[in-house]
Amino acid sequence: QASRTMTGDPSSPVIRLERWGPEKRWETVRTFGTLKRVRSGEWATLRFLTAEEKFRTRATEWRLVSEDPVTRHWAVAEFRFYYDIECKSPLPGTPQASGEGLNRFVSSAIDGRVDTYWWSQAAPGPRQAWLGYSFGVRDIVRCAKLHQSSDADFATTAVQLQSRPQADWLHVKSFSRLVLGEQQHLHVFEALRTTPAGAMWRVANYDSIQRGWVIAELEFYSDEDCSRIEVGNELSPGQRQGRDPAAAFDLRLTSSWQSPCGPCER
Repeated sequence: QASRTMTGDPSSPVIRLERWGPEKRWETVRTFGTLKRVRSGEWATLRFLTAEEKFRTRATEWRLVSEDPVTRHWAVAEFRFYYDIECKSPLPGTPQASGEGLNRFVSSAIDGRVDTYWWSQAAPGPRQAWLGYSFGVRDIVRCAKLHQSSDADFATTAVQLQSRPQADWLHVKSFSRLVLGEQQHLHVFEALRTTPAGAMWRVANYDSIQRGWVIAELEFYSDEDCSRIEVGNELSPGQRQGRDPAAAFDLRLTSSWQSPCGPCER
């Protein structure tokens, strides 16, 4: 409850609820008052969703917000939101952004080219630069592709995925240790509600890799003799240019997938 005084109104009409997250930083849970102002001088009930509710809540607007301040501009070559966890079924919509710099328009981030860039407004502070989509219907984002600049002055190390199911923005998930200059996939596994146990399998590096992880071939078998190979949709955290994850499942040792990170932490 905000309080009025004789010298004016010291209350804030917009309030952001934050929590201390697992990455040892503050993360936004929800912002109240962006459209309908939080009124002063009376009790305001500010409801936020539980973890289960927020991952299954559909919205017409979604965005990626830079957690960090960016020295010059946040520069993004490509980004897209997807309905599926494998980042294969893009959600059609209208791109939106916090701003544009030096004629580097948001259309450059969805043109399928990695040599053209959207630039945010100049020198944005924490959570001031964002890039998103507006959809014609309410939907759920389960994966996002992001390819940002390789120059640290034009990149961020952490983003929030946010949705707007009602008037205010809702924090869905935070992603840290982003890679620069390569295509990265940001998965929202928590949004999978119908995937049964055992339906997805993966291998992960259990030690640091200095120059990126390269896999020539990976095969999963459902029998002890390794004679019955299982076929499914490939899933990866991203890729280096020309090193698609499909190359690790093509039954050839002359092609390979390479991770977007390099070095890759454990």
